[in-house]
Amino acid sequence: MRLRSHLTARPIVGALLAGVIASGGVAAAFATPASAAPAPVGPALMGLHISDPIRNWPTVPFGTVRLWDAVVTWRDLQPTATTWNFVGLDAQVEQYRATGKDMVMVLGQ
Repeated sequence: MRLRSHLTARPIVGALLAGVIASGGVAAAFATPASAAPAPVGPALMGLHISDPIRNWPTVPFGTVRLWDAVVTWRDLQPTATTWNFVGLDAQVEQYRATGKDMVMVLGQ
């Protein structure tokens, strides 16, 4: 069956919503019993994207840093065909190692 307009879809969507409401709603369908509640996510599983880690160190606990748009793109590391610049990357790696953070580096652009 092919729907030709949003007007044709309205009765179908209405019927689906009525079924969800009659069965206790979406929240009831995905509810977790209190005895099976998951444990909180720890800092080791929490990653952040920090655009300026030297001046703006996060105050929340985290375990991994994603190096993106943080002066470590390919064109930052190799500004010309024969020139390399690792100053920004080295500073960030040193800081993250000193604080025990894991790093994920994205080489793009």
